[in-house]
Amino acid sequence: FFNLFMERDIELENLSIDELKSHKLESFAFEKRLQSVNRTEKWVYVNLSIMFGDEGEPLQFIAAVEDISEKKLNQQKILELNKQLSKTVTEQGQEIEMIFNMALDMLGVLDFSGHFRKVSPTWERDLGWQVEDLASMTVFDLVHPEDEGAVRAFFEVLKTGQAVKGFEYRFLCKNGDFIWVNWNALGDLTNEWIIT
Repeated sequence: FFNLFMERDIELENLSIDELKSHKLESFAFEKRLQSVNRTEKWVYVNLSIMFGDEGEPLQFIAAVEDISEKKLNQQKILELNKQLSKTVTEQGQEIEMIFNMALDMLGVLDFSGHFRKVSPTWERDLGWQVEDLASMTVFDLVHPEDEGAVRAFFEVLKTGQAVKGFEYRFLCKNGDFIWVNWNALGDLTNEWIIT
């Protein structure tokens, strides 16, 4: 029986077979490749147990064998697709990061409570705030007090998944000055983000 396995896969654990013979295991299972008469490979799932005689001596192995070649082929295809997907996602992530870093406008991703998740470097250029500063703030910490009500209403509209264009309000710079900003923003309901 064991001679049917591909030579490079004959690594059956002798320990497991010994444990079967000594009644320490009832059965054990493994996946291996078999070589058919026409030299093609087949993957099989084998559940191996042993039959004992009246005095507890091992008489014969009992093997339940299932062809899992198609399952293994599908697993390999999934692994290859995952590799391709991972590569694509990485490349697209790099492209998005490059666009984000080279943007002339203040781009940002905020959660629905107004916390900054990601901002482009232009925030530091235009407002003086570093990314680390903004990570501990909400947009409401930086809005002019007279504009806060309008900004909160703006957020409520965005939380419904709508886009808002040309919303103007005053934003606090790190040096204490306020500047007027004009925001186009979109609410992303799936991630509960606001993208500006």
